[in-house]
Amino acid sequence: MSWLEFYKVDKSAWQVRYLYSIYYVCISLNTVGYGDIVARNDRERIFATVFVFLACGIFAYCISSIGVFLQEISKENEDYWKDIGIANRFMKKNNISFDIKARVNKYIEYLWYESKDQQVSEENEIINKLSTSLKEELIYHSRENILARFPIFTKEFSKECLTKVAQIINDTKVPPNEVVFNKGDIGNEKIFLIHEGEINLIAENSSGASQTILKTLHKDEIFGEVSFFTSESRSSTAKSSNFASLYYICRDDFLEILKNFPQDYEKYCLLRDEILLYNNYGKLQMKCFACRESNHVATSCPLLHQIPSKITVLIKYNYSKDQERAEFDRNMARK
Repeated sequence: MSWLEFYKVDKSAWQVRYLYSIYYVCISLNTVGYGDIVARNDRERIFATVFVFLACGIFAYCISSIGVFLQEISKENEDYWKDIGIANRFMKKNNISFDIKARVNKYIEYLWYESKDQQVSEENEIINKLSTSLKEELIYHSRENILARFPIFTKEFSKECLTKVAQIINDTKVPPNEVVFNKGDIGNEKIFLIHEGEINLIAENSSGASQTILKTLHKDEIFGEVSFFTSESRSSTAKSSNFASLYYICRDDFLEILKNFPQDYEKYCLLRDEILLYNNYGKLQMKCFACRESNHVATSCPLLHQIPSKITVLIKYNYSKDQERAEFDRNMARK
């Protein structure tokens, strides 16, 4: 007679038998059992003996794993607070201002946050060992979702070109109040995508004394596209408002790829000329923050700045009218 027959559940619904079995396993795994369900024959006694020893091993392994996990977390926190304590003692001893203290503590927090991503370099080492074709295919599929968040590329360029572009997508992390690029910067032609955090686009006057936040960008928004496609200087300053994680593509790397794709290079030139010659930002899916027009950016918006109309000025100074003259009697007498 088995325990199922003893407790008269052998003919019950499978849900009832399953409940009895789970109850027996849980009680045996966590305690030595209550004795309400016991083995009724030799086979069941052998099974129960083996299962209890196995359950003890599983239970000990789980407790050990939890202890190691908590110990690692505790060690990470101890290292973080140790660094904070050393920095604070140094700044207190040297009477450092509160503002600098806050910035130093924020940066130490940033370093601690970034140290968690050290496994990324290990992943890159493994990927670099693969063959070229397999590596490109793996990277493309792993970054396909990232590339899809750059609609400028996915709508204008071929899939063959995008496979290569996926290889040059990089990532970086930016601490709070860190400048990504300044207004007027040249040679920093990168297009950025926000993965996490917020970035403020700031307009500055010529002296840099006055600053105005044009817009705060959030996750999955793009910035820096105009300089990327035209190689012109930055029209505004980009600055992080908190910890930010960014993806970016370098213009020089992108142009190097386009050398192998003539048709895609023509599309790139078309985008560039549309901006430079006609101030048409429509294909970049970019509009002025103030008036939502696509023929200018916010730093040259007529609603925000005094920008004279070229046509009006030309008409004003090229307009001609007949000169009105008054009659004059000349004195013909010689002196």
